[in-house]
Amino acid sequence: MEVSKLNIEHLRHIVGIVQQEPILFNDTIAENLRMGFPDCTRERMVEVCKMANAHDFVQTLPKGYDTLIGDGGVQLSGGQKQRIAIARTLARDPKVLLLDEATSALDAQSESIVQSALDNAAKGRSTIVIAHRLSTIRNADKIVVFEKGEIAEQGTHHELVALGGRYADLVKAQQFLVEEEDEGGEEIDLETLSPEKRIPTYDFPPDTSILPAKQYDDISRKSSSAGGSSSTTSNSPFIYGCIW
Repeated sequence: MEVSKLNIEHLRHIVGIVQQEPILFNDTIAENLRMGFPDCTRERMVEVCKMANAHDFVQTLPKGYDTLIGDGGVQLSGGQKQRIAIARTLARDPKVLLLDEATSALDAQSESIVQSALDNAAKGRSTIVIAHRLSTIRNADKIVVFEKGEIAEQGTHHELVALGGRYADLVKAQQFLVEEEDEGGEEIDLETLSPEKRIPTYDFPPDTSILPAKQYDDISRKSSSAGGSSSTTSNSPFIYGCIW
């Protein structure tokens, strides 16, 4: 079916979106949740917040669900804001969930918690994930790599890694992007990092090449100095992971 023939109102009703930067209002958590579903009951709020791994931290706030969170959710951490945004999206039970770089702005610990919430949110609905952090789409039923507006590759994670193409190069490059250093400037031993700070490693066919970390960093710095970032320049492919 052509997109132009779709009922836009119906489409917007069945699709829920979680963006990289959540939009929260200067009101209570309860009212922010109702922004996604005006008829949301307190019982439904608790249900969706548990699904989004948000209920426990909400319970620790001075007034629970009636706590004011400030303009843009300034009273909450980045991970907490994202979990409230996920809960708000789930309140109306969308049939399709669109995750647009939903964890890319978070630190490693917050990302782990939010990713768990997203995994819960994806259950029982079709989910489309737009990501540059490829660890977030490893378990997708289908991964589509877009480069310069065209489909470059598609398949499962393991199929694309075995293919040894663009996706495999990107995954390998991200293995080396642990850039944390101690105050003395010494390299961090990956074996001593806590699990949530490690970037997942994968097994690759022996005949595929590895993009050195320094080369990847040089490319990132050049693109940043040109006014963009390594994840938003026209040379950087968009990766879509789909869960049916």
